[in-house]
Amino acid sequence: MPSPCSHCRDNGLQCLVNPASGRCSKCVDRNVKCDLIVTQPEWNRLDRDKKRLQEQLRRAQEETVAAHSRELRLYQQLAQIDSREKEMFQRELASIDEVRVIEEEEQNCQSQPGILLPAASGVASPSFSGFEWNVLYSPYALDLSLEQAFAAPSGDTGQSAPNCSSSS
Repeated sequence: MPSPCSHCRDNGLQCLVNPASGRCSKCVDRNVKCDLIVTQPEWNRLDRDKKRLQEQLRRAQEETVAAHSRELRLYQQLAQIDSREKEMFQRELASIDEVRVIEEEEQNCQSQPGILLPAASGVASPSFSGFEWNVLYSPYALDLSLEQAFAAPSGDTGQSAPNCSSSS
């Protein structure tokens, strides 16, 4: 704390100094010359405090920038997860639609007399011997590439693979 000027000291007033002008507020109000002397250690302390606060401010700004960058990165990651979630949901819907189509085809085949499904007839085509027919009815083992093979004739034997669209 600086030593008060003679006017403030003589009148028992609190001497508040403006660091820019070096004069106390009471002398400024009275418009008189202030005999206040600010010592060098007081200026040094003031400079140290100012530098300390500037450093704290700089660190706080860096932390703010880092936090903002982290926030943006988290938003981007969340957007990617949302996108993958939508994609997975669309694939699941497509899979459900495929299962519905297969179930409808099975119902149509069962409702048409004279068409025997391979699993029900116990007779397998020679070109598909060793093939596990039950995988065709599993929604987890759908392979649409086999659809063409079942629709085409199965060779020289004159037999064709079961197809609900063919008539007996």
